[in-house]
Amino acid sequence: MQTIKPIAPDLLEPAYDTFAWATVAIATAVMGALVASARPRNPIGWLLIALGLQTAEMADLAQAYGLRAAQQGWPWGEAAEWIALLSWLPGGVLLIVALVRFPDGHLHAARWRWVPWLAIVGCVLAMPGWGMSR
Repeated sequence: MQTIKPIAPDLLEPAYDTFAWATVAIATAVMGALVASARPRNPIGWLLIALGLQTAEMADLAQAYGLRAAQQGWPWGEAAEWIALLSWLPGGVLLIVALVRFPDGHLHAARWRWVPWLAIVGCVLAMPGWGMSR
């Protein structure tokens, strides 16, 4: 099996990976901004903006700093990698909340009230175990 090499030898991860996640973060935030500008009272737009910013800051920037810190000997590199490792959990909660409130920002029925709370509880319970798995 052939391994994929970085475009430049000083890059710490493949360029396509960085590009893909940056594209996801920007597209999510832009979609949220479009919805929020058209319908400011609809929480879907604001949730998508939060998801895009959370992805960009917690996942992309933390991982970039953590990888560079490990290579250069900078402080707090392991903490940044730990944040990047855990970043998908709160993002998953934001995505679940947005999906159960789609399309008008309200839950479809009262029976769906437990879904966002279950996502939050699952996130809180999963974080310690997931954080120590490294």
